Amino acid sequence: MIPPGRERDDLHLRLGLKLYDMGMQDCSEDWILFSAADHLNSTSLQLENDDPTFLIKLNLEVAERASSVAAYQNATKYLGLARQSLSKMNNPWEEYYDLTLRVYEATVEVEFCLGNLEVVMAVGQTLLNRATSLDDKITTYVVICHTFGRREQHQEAYDMCIHILRMMGAIPKGDIGMKMKALKDFLNAKRFLSRHSDADILAIPLMKDKGHETILELLAEAAAHSHLCGSDVNYLSAMSLGLGISLTKGLSLYSGMGIMGYCLICNAMNDMKGAYRFSNIARKILEVTKAKEHACIQLFVGAAFSTRGRILQIRL
Repeated sequence: MIPPGRERDDLHLRLGLKLYDMGMQDCSEDWILFSAADHLNSTSLQLENDDPTFLIKLNLEVAERASSVAAYQNATKYLGLARQSLSKMNNPWEEYYDLTLRVYEATVEVEFCLGNLEVVMAVGQTLLNRATSLDDKITTYVVICHTFGRREQHQEAYDMCIHILRMMGAIPKGDIGMKMKALKDFLNAKRFLSRHSDADILAIPLMKDKGHETILELLAEAAAHSHLCGSDVNYLSAMSLGLGISLTKGLSLYSGMGIMGYCLICNAMNDMKGAYRFSNIARKILEVTKAKEHACIQLFVGAAFSTRGRILQIRL
């Protein structure tokens, strides 16, 4: 055993660099890079290269690999080390913006998966304060919306979804303007769905634009939280807006949920033939988009709303 000191640090450094070279080869296994990170994190010696962010990048790399196989406890350890290294720099958000953003984004997502909601809010707020563009903030905004939902703060989650959508220019700023657009989208969707066959609807191309995908995700979140707040009007508005985007911009894994919402309206209006038709279309959309998780959610929605349709019918 080598006692603590310069000799042990030198051994960690040499082993770490050797393992790093091996781990970066295409045919290497992940454990080699993890071992390299452990050795290099254990030494107090400075790495002899011109990149002061070398170890931060390495910790981020192994954290992302750990996250990809749901090893979140390992991921949070390496991300913590990466943030610790960043904190020792004078202006990491200015000098190494892209790298710092990646570290904080990864931290927010990993901590959410671990259920550390206070950490999510703290790290997420730092990112939102320092990020320079809306595009750089969107992912974190969405995770914070999920965090509010996990805390059962459904009104706050709904309000944040609507706030983000307005910042993105996806919906009108005023509440009345949003409701009017939702009504217009609903009537257009009703007209389109009545004039086209099931095959025509399923032939709509898949959505390729990431921005529209994010909008649909936020609308799905808004619909879910408005339902949990007991607001049928907000639920129908979010559903209609999402349905309008799906029919004009392409089908995505969230489109099936929008069609399912329309199915519930058919049910509320005693149009059982339409309800059955659109329920079947929603299921096929989820099959086309390979959205297995959302297929399970659809089954839940159908069960949860089995009596809800009668309530909607009374209010409509």
